[in-house]
Amino acid sequence: KDTASADGVEVYKTKCSICHGDDGKAMLMNSPDLSLSPMDFNQAKVIIMEGKGTMPAFMDQLTHEQVDAVAQYVQTLKK
Repeated sequence: KDTASADGVEVYKTKCSICHGDDGKAMLMNSPDLSLSPMDFNQAKVIIMEGKGTMPAFMDQLTHEQVDAVAQYVQTLKK
């Protein structure tokens, strides 16, 4: 597992922005626009851990603290 910082912004930029974009709106590889996502914190955590569609699971790459931090950060991308 990656033992790097549990800083949600840093983890997002490293692992998520390649498809979702820095603002969550890139929608590459059929990824959803996170700024319009109806998901709550817990739903986001499940998808980050287990993956969905073309998005890979990150449970083997991130600590629980990192998953929580990214899920919290994703909530801040909403309009």
